[in-house]
Order: sequence, then C-alpha cells, then structure tokens
Amino acid sequence: MQNQYIKEGEFSDDLARLAFDFDKTSLYEPYYCFYFWLRRKGEKIFFLESKMLQEENEKISNEVFNTDGTSLLIHTWYARSYGNNEKHTTRIDKVLDKTDFKLNYKQAIIFKDSLFGIKMRILKIGKKIKMRLTQV
Repeated sequence: MQNQYIKEGEFSDDLARLAFDFDKTSLYEPYYCFYFWLRRKGEKIFFLESKMLQEENEKISNEVFNTDGTSLLIHTWYARSYGNNEKHTTRIDKVLDKTDFKLNYKQAIIFKDSLFGIKMRILKIGKKIKMRLTQV
C-alpha cells in the first residue's frame, strides 16, 4: 500500500491510442499499488493491444489480442459485481452467451526474458559482495 500514489509525469505512457478517456491519476483499483511498485522497481510491463466491444449497451468489456493479432480473451470489467449487480450480470451473461467454450487446446505462449537467470545470479553475487563490504 506504500505505492498507492501517483507522481505528476512519473510514467510516460502514450495513451493517445486509447478509444476512451483514462484518468492517469486514478487510484481506483486496489491492485494499482502493486502495478506502481513494479514500475518503480524498473520492471517492464508488456502491454497487449485491445479494443472495446461495440455491441449496444456494452462498450465496457474489451477484447485483448495476442502478439500475433488473434483474440486472446475478453475482459469483462466489473466482473466482481457479477451476481450482485443486475446491470453487470446481464451484460457479462450476454458476452458469455456469444462465447464458444468448446475445447480448444493451444500450446501456451510464454513471454520471458532469456537472460533472467543470469541477471538473478549477478544480482545475488552483487548482494553478497555488498554485504561482505559492509561487514568490514
């Protein structure tokens, strides 16, 4: 929770391609602090392309695309309200009704840093050296 704040101009994300207005100062979601912590630690965030569903009365959920342009998932925002809020339950049910749930196994796509193991070993050695130097 110590990272649940925003500094003016801290992140230089280009949001011009978004199809909606996004408040860069929003602290609405409780997981934002984790996201900000990751960014402040220098972790890279891999943003996927997406587009809002355009069906009538929808325009809340968005389809997210894989790196090859194929549909990966539909994110139905406010899903935590499902079963508690009639508007969102009905909206999400309409999305689910249009979804084909047949078994469609695909090989997992893993996005990883091929140098991660080496970087971790270097960091570990660096920490050990630093600890020994401070003990002297």
